[in-house]
Amino acid sequence: MLDNKSGNNFVKMAMVLALASLLSRFIGFIYLLPLTNMIGDDGNGIYSRAFSVYQFFIILSSAGMPAAISKLVAERASLGRHDEAHRVFHVALAIAVSFGAVCMCVLFFGAERLTGAINAPRSYYSLMTLSPTVFIVAIIAIFRGYFQGLGTTVPTAVSQVVEQIFNAVFSVVLAGAFMGLAAAHTDPAAFGAAGGTAGTGVGAVFGLFTIIIYYLLNRRSIRKKTRFSAIKNVTAKKESTRKLAWLIIRTAMPIIAGTAVLSFTNLIDATMVTARLVSGGFSVSEADIMFGYLSKYSHVITLPISIAAVFSLASIPSISSSNAKKDAPAVESKINSALRMTMLICVPAAAGLLVLGSSIIAMLFRQFPEGGFLLQIGAANVVFMALNQILTGPLQATGYLKIPVLAALAGSFVKIAANQFLIPLPFINIRGAVIGTSLCYITAASINWYWLKKKAGIRIQFKKLMLKPVLSSVIMGVLCFAIYRGSTLIGLGNTVSTLCAIAAGFAAYLFFMVKFRGLEKDDIRLLPYGKKITSALERRNLL
Repeated sequence: MLDNKSGNNFVKMAMVLALASLLSRFIGFIYLLPLTNMIGDDGNGIYSRAFSVYQFFIILSSAGMPAAISKLVAERASLGRHDEAHRVFHVALAIAVSFGAVCMCVLFFGAERLTGAINAPRSYYSLMTLSPTVFIVAIIAIFRGYFQGLGTTVPTAVSQVVEQIFNAVFSVVLAGAFMGLAAAHTDPAAFGAAGGTAGTGVGAVFGLFTIIIYYLLNRRSIRKKTRFSAIKNVTAKKESTRKLAWLIIRTAMPIIAGTAVLSFTNLIDATMVTARLVSGGFSVSEADIMFGYLSKYSHVITLPISIAAVFSLASIPSISSSNAKKDAPAVESKINSALRMTMLICVPAAAGLLVLGSSIIAMLFRQFPEGGFLLQIGAANVVFMALNQILTGPLQATGYLKIPVLAALAGSFVKIAANQFLIPLPFINIRGAVIGTSLCYITAASINWYWLKKKAGIRIQFKKLMLKPVLSSVIMGVLCFAIYRGSTLIGLGNTVSTLCAIAAGFAAYLFFMVKFRGLEKDDIRLLPYGKKITSALERRNLL
C-alpha cells in the first residue's frame, strides 16, 4: 500500500514547483504589461509567432529531457543505484549539449526560411535573438531532471524564479533599446519584439548559473552517495555509455514527440490563422491584430495550466519509483492525487475566466483592452488542457510512452480541420482558433484517459475528483458576476471591480469546498500555516 509519508512528499514536491511556477507566471504578467504597451498588439503578434517556432525547437532539443531523466534517475535511486543515476546525468548532459547546439544553429541560420514558412517574415529578428536560448535551456533541463529524479524540486523552483526575474527586467529594457535603435526603421514593432525575445536569453543564462551553483554546493553529498553505491554494487553489471545514451534517447523521444505534436498546434495557429482570416475577407493588418488578441489569451490561460504541467512533471519520478518496485496501489493513489490537486485549481480558474475574461484583459492591458472575449470562449480549455497534461505524466511514468504521441497527433488533426473550416467564417473568425484548441485537447485527453483506465488498469475517480470543485466553482462564478456588476454600478471602475470579484470568488470557493468537504486534511496542511488552519476547521467540525 502507499506510504502516506511518501505520498505527501510527492505532493509537497509538486506544491513547491507549483508555487514557483505561479510566481514565475505572475512575474511574466508584470513584464508583459509594459512590453505590450510598448510594442502594441501588432508587436505582440510578431513576438508570439517567433515564440511559437522557438518553443517547438525547445521541445525538440530538451522538453522531454526533465521527464525522461527524472524517470531514469528515480528508478535507479529507488533501488540504491546512485552511481548509475549520476551516470544518467552525465550522459544526458552530453546529449543535451549536442542537440541544443544543433537546434541553436538551425534556428539562427534558418530564421529567414522558418519565419517565411509560417507567413511571419516580420518575426525574423525575434527568432534570431531567441536562438542562443535553445542551447542554454537544453542544459538547464538536464540539471532540473536530475534533481527531480533525486526527489527535490527546489533547484528547479529557485532557478525558474531567478530566470523569470531577469527575463522580465531585460525583456522590457532591451525592447525599449531595440526600438530606440530602430527609430528610423520602417518597422519599430518588429525590433521591439526582438528586444523582448532577447531578454528571454538573458534570463536563461541567470537560471543556468543558479542551478549550477546549487549543484556545486551539493557536489560533496552527491559524490559520497555515488561512491558508496559504486562500492556496494561493485559486482553489478553496469550499462555501457552507448547503451545508456540510447536508453535516454529512447525514453525521451516519445515524450518529446508527444509534447512537440501538441506544441505544433501553436505553430498551426501561427501558420494558418493569418492566411485563413485573410481568406475570410480580413486585411493582413486586421489579421495581425487579431493574432495579438490570441497571444494575450494564450498568456493568461497558461497560468492555471502551468499548475497541471507541474503536477504532471513532479508525478513522473514518484510514480516511476513506485512502478519500479511493482507497487500498483501506490501508483494508482499518486495518479489520483495529482489529478485531484490539479482539478482543485483548474476548475475554479476556468469558472473565473468564463465570468471575468473580458474584464481581466481590460485590467491587464489597459492601452490594448480588446480580445477578452477569447478568454470567455476558451475558459473551459483550462480544464481540457490540464486533464491532458496530467494524464500524460502517469502514462509516461508507467511505460506507455507512445500513447500520448498518438493522442497528440489525433488532437492536432482535429485542430487543423477546425482552423481550416471555422476561422474563415466572418462571424467566427479568430474564435475558430480557440474552438479548435478545445476540440484538440478534448480528443487528446479522451484517448489518454481511455488508455490509462482500460489498458494500464488505473481507476480514475473522476466523479469524486470533479463533482465538488465544479459545484463550488459554479457558486463562485455567480458570486463573482454579481460582485463585479455591483461594483461597476457604484462607479468603482473595471480594475477595482475585477479585483474585488476575484478576491470574493477565491474566498467563496474555499468556503464552499470546506463546507462540502471537498478539501482533505492533507491538502490544507500543504498551505502556509496549514496545521493551524486544519486544527481550527476540525474544532468547527468542518473536516
